[in-house]
Amino acid sequence: MTENHNEYVSLDIAKLLKKAGFDWAVEDYYGHSFLNHTINFANHNVVGDEFSAPTLAVAQRWLREIKGVQVSTTNECMGDGTPCSWGVFFDSGKFDDSECVNLVFDSYEEALEYGIMECLLQIIED
Repeated sequence: MTENHNEYVSLDIAKLLKKAGFDWAVEDYYGHSFLNHTINFANHNVVGDEFSAPTLAVAQRWLREIKGVQVSTTNECMGDGTPCSWGVFFDSGKFDDSECVNLVFDSYEEALEYGIMECLLQIIED
């Protein structure tokens, strides 16, 4: 039996994606604050109280392909038995990433989610 290992964006990030113009068709969406699944791909952002819920990977790809921003993570292991930590940075001339270089996260998904959120906030502010 296989499990679904997709990491969907949070509701907060789904709302930011909608404000930033995310219009890709996805199967999953937030409606009434709950994650819902459909069998058909659609742009759920066209409905006022729904928010498309792509995976973190799809949101990362949309930022790269549509907005020209690469959100990347880095993994640092000391080799001394210390747990690995994850960092995040942006590859774009649009953003100042100096505040993000020294942030440390416990997982790849946490780092990626933070990077996506920060990029979206800056895109919306512009």
